[in-house]
Amino acid sequence: MEHVSWRPSTTEHGTLRQKEECGMKAGVRLFVVLLTIGLLAVAAMGKDAPQPAGDVLLTVSGAIALTNGDGVFAMDEAMLRALPMVEYFVVDPWMGDNT
Repeated sequence: MEHVSWRPSTTEHGTLRQKEECGMKAGVRLFVVLLTIGLLAVAAMGKDAPQPAGDVLLTVSGAIALTNGDGVFAMDEAMLRALPMVEYFVVDPWMGDNT
């Protein structure tokens, strides 16, 4: 019986596996962003929108359900610091130590 082995194809920018890992990292990033938005939306349901006490640093506009201004959601430093923080490190073969 003949033994057949398979190796991922190598391209100019790396192996197929590296490209799959890069795509998977982008999927994880998208999942984290969507999860954060979903958690914020659930937390905001049934609550009055807090008003910024200090200088507004970030204004979110568009198709949003919760507003604290004229069709926008404005946030000051304290409101931004109260958001959940996520930190993660990735190994990127093209960026090296700059990731």
